[in-house]
Amino acid sequence: MKPLEPINGVRWGVHLSFLSPDLVEFVGTLGFHWLFLDAQRTPLNPMLCRDLVRAADVANLFCIVRVADVSAREIESYLDAGVLGIIAPNVSSAADARALVSAVKFSPEGTRGAAFRSRSARYGLTQSPAEYCAAANHTTFTAALIESKTGLDELESIAAVPGLDYLSIGANDLALSLGISAGAADARYSTRLTPESKHSTSRRSLSLAMPSKHEAPSLLERRSLQCRMLPCSPHPRALCFSRCAPNKHLNAVRVEWPQREE
Repeated sequence: MKPLEPINGVRWGVHLSFLSPDLVEFVGTLGFHWLFLDAQRTPLNPMLCRDLVRAADVANLFCIVRVADVSAREIESYLDAGVLGIIAPNVSSAADARALVSAVKFSPEGTRGAAFRSRSARYGLTQSPAEYCAAANHTTFTAALIESKTGLDELESIAAVPGLDYLSIGANDLALSLGISAGAADARYSTRLTPESKHSTSRRSLSLAMPSKHEAPSLLERRSLQCRMLPCSPHPRALCFSRCAPNKHLNAVRVEWPQREE
């Protein structure tokens, strides 16, 4: 079976709720390009993640994990298993974003602990520690979930943190934080996040590097278009993705690969 063809630079991934290596291989064979795993809302742990990432490697998928919190110990364990991207929930301040970047990156970009014989380092058999650190810092990426009113108020300072690649809105949790108990489906939620809201008029618009755009829209404008992850650095490392129609346990998500300027 041929891989799913990119459409306008978009590559396709799967948000997987069933933690089965066989199912990982199955979706890879269907032609998807990457895999989203959730350690916050499913019983995923680093040991199980190793088997899922191993299956993803066989199927030529790369893996992203949403961790339960910004814990260096937890983040490192998933990175050592071979995960490339870490999504942190409820990032509410620039300090939270800096802690995320620090946990994901080796020195001098962060404080990730040495793991030169880990699975992600090919057990130390194929490259030197220095080569592994440089490669890992280049390929791993970070994303911050904004899920509270505090995080929304601090949006600009969070986006300005060096090394943070993407921002995403945790819609339902953010709605609850704004006092909207019905969640993101409530019309009041969209109203609170329009470009005319106080969050955009009281602050300068966030400039985003988006493919095929001469004038990138603001973060809140992109949110009104249902964008789920937004690049917040001039050269985001991997992807931004937008929600498609969910299918209960398998949520197809499209990925946009921003073009790098030479």
